Amino acid sequence: MIPYRSEHLSAGHQPEGFSSGNDLLDTWLRRSAGHAEAANTGRTFVWVEPPSPAVLAYFTLAAHLVRRAEVPRAVGHGSPDAIPAVLLARLALDRSLQGKGLGGQLLLDALERAVEASRRAAARLVVVDAIDEPAAVFYRRYGFRSCPDPRRLVRKTSDIAAALRGRTRPSRST
Repeated sequence: MIPYRSEHLSAGHQPEGFSSGNDLLDTWLRRSAGHAEAANTGRTFVWVEPPSPAVLAYFTLAAHLVRRAEVPRAVGHGSPDAIPAVLLARLALDRSLQGKGLGGQLLLDALERAVEASRRAAARLVVVDAIDEPAAVFYRRYGFRSCPDPRRLVRKTSDIAAALRGRTRPSRST
């Protein structure tokens, strides 16, 4: 069992010391995640190691639409022109957790929540816009397929749900 707890971002969490090594991701967590919550444009979830409120990892999910012409034919086949999706908008681990295989666990946590969201408000795909080529390679290892834009990647929620069955994830609060 992973010792981290996955929680919805709240005012009690401390993102100030978070450092993933990517200033864009770090700054977004500190300055924009709360605003996205308040504006109802993104939901951020964090990993903490209780009892500490320090953020050790995070990801953000948002509702999204993608055009069928923008995704691989095998993924978009049979879909309407505007395909409902969940956008995995951000995903980052603190440097202290990097290199331990936890990036995949964080992604699985995010994908589990994306599948749950798709069950409540239909979403056929999970979409990610990789921040750089190493990130795109990471997502491809987990079954995401590149679109014509190689940094935009997609995966069917039905395929994700099948892959998630039986996986071990961090404990979660609602």
